[in-house]
Amino acid sequence: MDVDLRALLGALGGAALYGFVQFGALIRSGHDVTPKEYADLAVNIGCAALCGAVLTMFLAKVAMPLIPFAGLRDAQMVGLFFGAFGWELLPLVFDLVKIKARKRAADLENKL
Repeated sequence: MDVDLRALLGALGGAALYGFVQFGALIRSGHDVTPKEYADLAVNIGCAALCGAVLTMFLAKVAMPLIPFAGLRDAQMVGLFFGAFGWELLPLVFDLVKIKARKRAADLENKL
């Protein structure tokens, strides 16, 4: 597997950006933050970083040609997007895949 290290670094940077936003939201929540909330946040950010890295490894080269603006077809930009938004958007992708699979299964069942 040919992994683009620039894209992978972009994904880790995107996960760091995601982590800063989540950390800021926790601090600004207005209540005393418990150590458990910090631990939960650390696990969430770690999962976001891993998710962004895996998405980038498998999808960066596929996604880059689909981007309409040439300036955004950079491997680091694609990695940054996957790192920052992948963890939050992944459940939506799973739902879309389930809907498509159910539709395809229904179509196959109707053909039988």
